[in-house]
Amino acid sequence: MKVLACAGSNIAVDNIVERLAKTSIKVCRIGHPARMMPHIFEKCLDALIRKSSIFKDLKVLKSNYNKNLKKLKKAVKISEKKEIRGLLSALKKE
Repeated sequence: MKVLACAGSNIAVDNIVERLAKTSIKVCRIGHPARMMPHIFEKCLDALIRKSSIFKDLKVLKSNYNKNLKKLKKAVKISEKKEIRGLLSALKKE
């Protein structure tokens, strides 16, 4: 089963996460990383995503997308722009 727990303040949520982390329950803290206690950060969504194997692949895709976007802005020929838009579309789907 999955449970969503909320609280009225960031500290209250951090306290919930801190106590649940001591058990065998999987915990994922969702929220802005700057607004949580430092020792809770390892349980936050950002940290869990960064640890995943997919994160590196996403960084490469984003880098390729940004490079092609810059090429599109510099492109003059219509055929070249069309080709780059096709690449951008394919990268978005990935």
